[in-house]
Amino acid sequence: MFVIINGEIYPKNLRTTTFNSEIPGILAQNSAFINPVINEELYEKSESEIIKYMSYEENENYYRFFIPFHEINDSGYRIYIISSKISVKIIVCKLEIDNISPIDRTEIQLHEYESIKKKIIDFFNTFNSFQ
Repeated sequence: MFVIINGEIYPKNLRTTTFNSEIPGILAQNSAFINPVINEELYEKSESEIIKYMSYEENENYYRFFIPFHEINDSGYRIYIISSKISVKIIVCKLEIDNISPIDRTEIQLHEYESIKKKIIDFFNTFNSFQ
């Protein structure tokens, strides 16, 4: 599984996974992909401030901010998401031993994000109907 942000592919190295091991978690109701946290105050902060808040594991809800891409996470990246009521920020971070640093980001309108999400859900549902 790969994610492309601003023309950059994540992860950078080929990884293998099974379709049904990644997508169900990503499409779960408690997934940040399906239900990005809406927090306008946090949304307006810099990427570094957002990541500092989101990745603070003492924050019992930190997991609500990153998309559960197991293979991407295992390859040293984490993809965070936050929403205002009209836009979505997606921030790619590099994970190193005790450091999480933002390396890429994109911001899209909420309606565009919802369209992408619907296409992925429809694809998954179509794929599962063939099994």
